[in-house]
Amino acid sequence: MKLFSNIPLWALCLLLVSNLFLSSCKKDKDEPAAVPAPLIATAKYYDSNGDLDYTDFYQYDDQGRLTKMESTDGYLLTMEHTPSAVTVSESQNGGMAVVSYVELDSKGLGTSITVNDTENQSIFFYDSKGYRESASLTTTEWITNDTYTVSDGNYVTILSTELPNAEKSAFTNQVNPIKHSFLSALLQKRISMGNSLKSAATYFSIKSSYVFYLDKANTIDSENRGILFLGKQNKNPIKQQIKIFTYFNESIMPQTITHTYEFDTKGRISKDSSSEDYFTLYTYVD
Repeated sequence: MKLFSNIPLWALCLLLVSNLFLSSCKKDKDEPAAVPAPLIATAKYYDSNGDLDYTDFYQYDDQGRLTKMESTDGYLLTMEHTPSAVTVSESQNGGMAVVSYVELDSKGLGTSITVNDTENQSIFFYDSKGYRESASLTTTEWITNDTYTVSDGNYVTILSTELPNAEKSAFTNQVNPIKHSFLSALLQKRISMGNSLKSAATYFSIKSSYVFYLDKANTIDSENRGILFLGKQNKNPIKQQIKIFTYFNESIMPQTITHTYEFDTKGRISKDSSSEDYFTLYTYVD
């Protein structure tokens, strides 16, 4: 299972402004230089039986930006960077590529993502420090809005609400993106709601609340994967995630996921274990 919140994903996940985007700003001569974020070389995902599910391999340019991620399960992602945009191409087992076009603002933050030149588009808003405040994902069938609350450098709550796009259709289908989907992972979306939405009156939401290991550094998020254009990542690794699902305005039993970590000699996360019995092993570009 590869979820952004356990990196996830992806959602995201799911994300960040790095020193790259601040390099043009004049700094005081006495200000210490920022330490570059560690970059992940490989991520090995194991299932609840302790068997290796798949391995992701990462490649970066000389600015630490992701250029290629290839997985042993046939998934391939490439990124082409320019000062004003990033083009993301995804494919599975050599199939037809899904291309996402990310528009950047003057700070290098992604303001919108358009998929395959269609009406499927995401819009992002950030606070003055570069953290995500809100995001909306609109397709021809459904609309998702995300709202973020930040405290002490971490996203402590994320509220995602989902409604059918009534202007397009009163009936919607299941969402079935590519397994590792860039949009699904990085934006922390659900791969599928399990059942098709029935009408334009359907309402679905997920509120995720997070607790962090405040004495540890987060080295497994999107900045550590060279994704530098969707806002700052969590400063600390996630200790616990509590999800509350609401369907037709009725709350469902909360789901709690706990994480424990092991670290290498440089203080970087080498193993992320989940209470759902899966775990991930990490190596870094030294």
